[in-house]
Amino acid sequence: MRQIEQMESEELLAQKKLRTEVIQLEDMLAQVRKEYEMLRIEFEQNLAANEQTGPINKEMRNLITSLQAHNLQLKGEVSRYKRKGKETQLEILKLRADLEEMKKAELRALQQQQQQQQSSGNSNSAAKDAAGVPGSQTGGATVQDIKQESGIKEEIKEEMEDTNEKVRNKNDKS
Repeated sequence: MRQIEQMESEELLAQKKLRTEVIQLEDMLAQVRKEYEMLRIEFEQNLAANEQTGPINKEMRNLITSLQAHNLQLKGEVSRYKRKGKETQLEILKLRADLEEMKKAELRALQQQQQQQQSSGNSNSAAKDAAGVPGSQTGGATVQDIKQESGIKEEIKEEMEDTNEKVRNKNDKS
């Protein structure tokens, strides 16, 4: 009998031990379930965030590609305008040189004309003085000479205006 009592007491101790172990294991299981649930929620949030960033990343790549193409096109236009600007500057320099040559030619023509007038004016003025024609001379130049000078100046002025118009047209085209 004693043996039975001892076995019963050992059995009770084993049952108590088993119950405490079961309670501990249930507590650990509950804790593991909580951790699992938290990890599952975090995973779902990350998954949702990744699903949203996929289309955004694709859209950003497309935007970057289109901006790069547009930037390349603008660089081409800039280089073209720079080239046109240089060509226009060269044309302006050529036109200025032509204008200077025209001015020099006009000055030479006027000087030659004045020399001719002076040489012919001396002989004409002597003849006119001898003929007694009053008012035929105005300070060494006749009315006809002044008209010729103003006509030449008018022609040069028109040529200069034409040249300026050409420069403006080139600048407008650029």
